[in-house]
Amino acid sequence: MSIDDKAIGHEGFTIMSNTQTGKIAMMIESTKGKAVESALALFDKDLEKVKSISCDMSPTYLKACRLQFSSAQMVIDKFHVMQHVCGAVEEVRLRIKKAQME
Repeated sequence: MSIDDKAIGHEGFTIMSNTQTGKIAMMIESTKGKAVESALALFDKDLEKVKSISCDMSPTYLKACRLQFSSAQMVIDKFHVMQHVCGAVEEVRLRIKKAQME
């Protein structure tokens, strides 16, 4: 399964989908922690069937996944990992550039 946020217009949505079939399992009009946790709780025992859950580094989704998918392996999606790595590399590059100009 995969869980992520999507902005449509000025509204924020949380979408959970099956990564193998591409089908949407849940879509709620919120990205707030309590709303996400409440919506996931509706799946009850079915959440135990999930073997892995992919999410971004958002504290909201990390917490919800830890609580609701206790038996699943959590995976940070590659887009957000690469975004984080590229940002860190850019910080180092700018620091070195600044030091060379002094």
